[in-house]
Amino acid sequence: MKKIALFLLLPIILLAKFQVTTYFPLETYIAKYIGKKQIRVKQINNRYLAEKREISEFELSKLADVKTYIYLGLDPEKHYIEIFKKYNPYIRILDLSKNVKLMNDNPYYWMDPFNLRVVAKNIYEEFCSIDRYNCHFYKKNYDLFLGEIDKTFLIIKNKLLNSEVQNLYVMGNYWDYFAKRFRLRLHDRKKDHIKADELNNFLKETQEKNILKLIYLMGDSYELASAISNSVGIGLIEHDPFEEKIFFNLKLLSQEISK
Repeated sequence: MKKIALFLLLPIILLAKFQVTTYFPLETYIAKYIGKKQIRVKQINNRYLAEKREISEFELSKLADVKTYIYLGLDPEKHYIEIFKKYNPYIRILDLSKNVKLMNDNPYYWMDPFNLRVVAKNIYEEFCSIDRYNCHFYKKNYDLFLGEIDKTFLIIKNKLLNSEVQNLYVMGNYWDYFAKRFRLRLHDRKKDHIKADELNNFLKETQEKNILKLIYLMGDSYELASAISNSVGIGLIEHDPFEEKIFFNLKLLSQEISK
């Protein structure tokens, strides 16, 4: 009888979905790429927020009522770990930066396609640990994700290989991993105004290093970025490293740099 009951329950087990919580859409995109129809995702925010927002006790309890909390390791995300554990002592916590070699505590490691391989492996192994009956399904999607990484890497490499842009001004450290992987040299322009007596040196640096573009964070410091651009005659690239569709985002960045 036990064998018959198990046989009857097996299709239900195989079709059962489990739930995970993410902080914002980028994590959701990667999780759903590997988990697809076998998982349901609850999301804390519909975009990346550097500051925590007010969330009701009821909503927090619902967000905690999942198998695992998946996050990239950013500071605002860490705030929810102990909160979720309070509501659900059995919740699993998956820091996607596990086994990633961070540069100077720079948290934007996913901007290097090779680090996405580690991220994908972390998710794949987590899903297999939770749902071993469907591990073959996650493996298939995981392999497809790796293939997408390799294709994206080659597209970017070929674009930048043929580009005359090798030096860039940046405002912030969001693009350090991308630059290291693709051998670009970044020159950080701190968030301050250019003084009149510094302009000549700034122009000289720009010309000597053949700096043709400046990258700044989408929605942040446009006025200063525009002032720098106008002062030395270089192009502007507005970029969002937190964009959901990571492969498209990385390819778009390489296109903006190379054109």
